[in-house]
Amino acid sequence: MSAFPSLAVFLTFGFALFQSDGENLLVNGGIDGPRGWTHTGGGASARLEVDRKVGASDEGCLRIVNDDPGDRIPHNWRQTVSLPSKDGPARLKLSATIRVEGSATDSEACVMVQLLPAEGAPLAYGRCPEIGSDVDWTPVETVFDVPEGVEKVFLMAYFVGQGTARFDDLSLVETEDAVTEVAVRAVRGSDGRHEQLARGCAADLAWCFDAETARARAAEEGRPILAYVRCTDDRDNIQSALESVRADEIRFLDDGYAKDLLFRAGPLSDADVHALIERRFVPVCLTYILGDHTYGNESPPGWNQVGGGEQLTFGSSSVDGDDAPGCLTIRNGNHEDRTAHNWRQSFEPRVELPAQLTLSASIKASGFETGSEACVMVQCWKGDEALAYGRVQSVIGDTDWVQRTAKFTAPKGTEKINLLAYLVGGGEVAFDDLAIRQERKGDEAPNLLANGSLDRLSGARLGGFELSPRELTTPALVVLDATGEPVRRLHRIGTLSSDLIDRWLRGALTELGTTSSASGPVELVRAGDLEGALAAAEGLSGAEARLAMASARRRLGELDAARDALEGLTGMAATLERVRIEMREGRWEQALERTDDAGDDGDEALRFARAWCLQRLGRREEARELWTALAGETLLGRRAAACLLIGPRLPYALSERSWPKGMTDLEQTEVGRPEELDAERTITLLLEMQREDGSFGGHRGAVGQGWTDAAITAIVLDALRAWEGRVSPAQRRAVSGARERALAWLVKWPASGAPGSEAFNNPYALMTLVEEGEKGAAAQVVERIARTQLPDGNWTVYQVERPASFNTALNVMALAKAKKARVDVPKQVLKDGVAALEAMRRENDLFPYSTMTGHEWMTTVHGSIARDPLCEHALLLAGRGSKKKLGAALERYVQHAHELRLPTKRLYDYFNSRGHGGYYFFFAHRNAVEAAALAGSRTRKRTRAFARDAVLSSREGDGTFVDQYMLGRAYGTAMVLVILAE
Repeated sequence: MSAFPSLAVFLTFGFALFQSDGENLLVNGGIDGPRGWTHTGGGASARLEVDRKVGASDEGCLRIVNDDPGDRIPHNWRQTVSLPSKDGPARLKLSATIRVEGSATDSEACVMVQLLPAEGAPLAYGRCPEIGSDVDWTPVETVFDVPEGVEKVFLMAYFVGQGTARFDDLSLVETEDAVTEVAVRAVRGSDGRHEQLARGCAADLAWCFDAETARARAAEEGRPILAYVRCTDDRDNIQSALESVRADEIRFLDDGYAKDLLFRAGPLSDADVHALIERRFVPVCLTYILGDHTYGNESPPGWNQVGGGEQLTFGSSSVDGDDAPGCLTIRNGNHEDRTAHNWRQSFEPRVELPAQLTLSASIKASGFETGSEACVMVQCWKGDEALAYGRVQSVIGDTDWVQRTAKFTAPKGTEKINLLAYLVGGGEVAFDDLAIRQERKGDEAPNLLANGSLDRLSGARLGGFELSPRELTTPALVVLDATGEPVRRLHRIGTLSSDLIDRWLRGALTELGTTSSASGPVELVRAGDLEGALAAAEGLSGAEARLAMASARRRLGELDAARDALEGLTGMAATLERVRIEMREGRWEQALERTDDAGDDGDEALRFARAWCLQRLGRREEARELWTALAGETLLGRRAAACLLIGPRLPYALSERSWPKGMTDLEQTEVGRPEELDAERTITLLLEMQREDGSFGGHRGAVGQGWTDAAITAIVLDALRAWEGRVSPAQRRAVSGARERALAWLVKWPASGAPGSEAFNNPYALMTLVEEGEKGAAAQVVERIARTQLPDGNWTVYQVERPASFNTALNVMALAKAKKARVDVPKQVLKDGVAALEAMRRENDLFPYSTMTGHEWMTTVHGSIARDPLCEHALLLAGRGSKKKLGAALERYVQHAHELRLPTKRLYDYFNSRGHGGYYFFFAHRNAVEAAALAGSRTRKRTRAFARDAVLSSREGDGTFVDQYMLGRAYGTAMVLVILAE
């Protein structure tokens, strides 16, 4: 695996090109000039050129030169091609010849592909072996199967680091060769053995993988069913996850697998929870493909929505349909609304042009009044130019299913075809069996639309149960009775807590009225019948009964009573129970002291707990030594291995503290109401997440350092600086020490050359360094910002064709603040950034997510609230902008910000149908609160009050805050502290 496993997150497809004649699907793979190829642009330090004189076989190659050892941005040549139309999946061979000169440590050259559907996220990836050192012309290749649904391939020939890389003889051909057995290379600095052990967390529970088997076992054993729901986007290897809880074939750093592993290594591998599931439930593991259910939440694969309103709903029905189940629906209760609201699909034509095509659809309408209209139409585009249109006969009144057809011509030069199934006016409409086919004699031509028959819906059932992926944010737990009827669910999990899961499962058993066949206090505790265990231990004075009583009291949250039950008891078991009580209260020093007598030769559970306390106290090397010694094929040995992983990071995701007693029947881990902040508790929890090098980061990372660690560390510094003078003297010392260590790390970061999300890391780091008075380090960050500015003046975390307004605004704001603090800022860099940001403003004063084609649907009054205040604020700081427009942006924020919470805690970077992503939540509230400082007093007061209630209601039961899994608890907690400090 590459040192940059998240590369696909930052590099998405660019310009669409058509395949050339011949076996090679790539255009100009032999490199005869630049024809067929585009690139990301090099910035200040890198150059991407066609070398016409040097080549592997003939003259000509693609060349990437990077002179800056600190530049860790992947620079790449790219090309998108459509796959030939054929029945079933294909097998492809990707090959190239690579030459590398002048490389430095961690330089890397590689050729990789993303396999894409007509619209949406990649379905799979393929990559040739990476080259990490100087080589003469070296051939590389890989063979892979193409999963169903793939329509195009996006190729990247990339180079990271210092040196010169040349690429020639690039080829993508259909083949019958055997699929390449690619050895997944461990991430640098990690231990493959630990990864394999961690995969086994909770795997020794007797899992089922389908409803029929689970129901049969539940009926036979008289137990309820516990469904553990997880997801992945690894479509190639989904079968591995459908048959094994280990999911050995799923990529280890796949986002869905990473959170799955954290949950299994955390709560599901806790000794108490493990024993409870083993004795009282029939566990079933259900896995689904996230990309089929998440983009837009309500959208079936292949489709997205355009339009919105208070009385408007989009949906998909798994019951209704013309000839078979499945259809798209639009319902509008506002009959005065004359906006066309539509389901949409875009694709590149995969036929020889010009082409005679037939458009067909089935339409059903109800509740129509005069003026309502439903129709299906197509648009043929070349860039921004509309070349041709086609449409079926409109439906203007109530009707059962009717079929509509129309013929149209896709002209030569057509690059993209859009299909729109729309409703104007009030009423409800359903669309089914949508197709665009080429006219031909004989057998029916293939449908150019993806999922046109709507046989794949986002509301599909999981494993045969009445559970929909649309309704669950993974990982999720669902308790079902013995017949398979859902009784209770827990999802939208932010903080991982063994204590919470234990209480929640026991609450479900009580709700079901099930009883345990266990007898004796010890076995009753293991079976989770804690009240029964206390009754059985009543009057008994033996050590075993008293230990069982203490364990029951601890799990019930009665910690003082648990201590009393242990009075006078000695030995390893009593020590372990006392340690667990202290850990529930977060008393790490006291818990550690209790483990001292056991040393490194004590009980396995006691040693694991000792390592956990060391970790929480910042003695992480000692913790790693203990966990390394423990790692093995046991319950705690596998959990110890998970603690050692560079990513995902269990010690930063799991909370051992006692959960609030009143939160045992919840469906999510948030309190859900704006309770007052216990600042000292929250700050204590934040400090526990500081790493040994002084930095803060997310719950996972690729190379020992996450993509956003610099930004998160800067945000934590902002929080500590704001609260240092508000806490008690004792805590002030801890805050001061943590702040000093974090600042020392951030001062060194600009020169480190560490890879990351530059468009976020740079501006947050610069603003914090300016506030901390570190002008030398700030000047270095200014240089990084200048280096990563795009030719059009923007900045982005994506490719050059996809500038992001929020990234541009952050960088403009940072440069403006640095300039005000008398840090040298290149005039042209700031001037171009301001001009680029102003140019992004739409006529309605909204700022787009990106100006790249395809993002228009997100530029709405509700969809822009996370970035509009930020963009207006940045322009004002740079001497431009308008306070009136800022005030209007904040009014829109207050009106629509209640929508921001729904998509939080989801995996990957998907948006819902309103254009919001999970990581917008704290980002949007901070942007609004800080921008409000420049607004009028009424707007400022309303904005701050709304943001305060919103973020306080999102507090986790342990006192931390989470909005997006990869960013994690340190990020969310620090953001809230910054917001509430205003």
